[in-house]
Amino acid sequence: MTRIACLLTVNEPARPALLRVALAHSPRVEDAGAGRIYLDASGLEGLFGDEPRLAARLRAAAAATGVKIRVGIAQSRVAALAAARLGPGVLVVEPGGDAAYL
Repeated sequence: MTRIACLLTVNEPARPALLRVALAHSPRVEDAGAGRIYLDASGLEGLFGDEPRLAARLRAAAAATGVKIRVGIAQSRVAALAAARLGPGVLVVEPGGDAAYL
């Protein structure tokens, strides 16, 4: 099952640092512009732990570069973006729960 993480910041100059953080955690990364990065979070449990731990690790890695981010993880980009924008800093939508969340 595909899982997408959305890393969201309002600090556009932080984009290179945010890309480095994302690429350090997944080889599949998409720069969506406007302070938004998507990464494929599927299958990363063995490396980084469950999804809440992955999200916390992404936030900590970004903070270490001086960038504050919000992280949303879901099955679709739309749900991951909504979770990042509306969540408390880290929000993981349960697998199969995108429609109910949205």
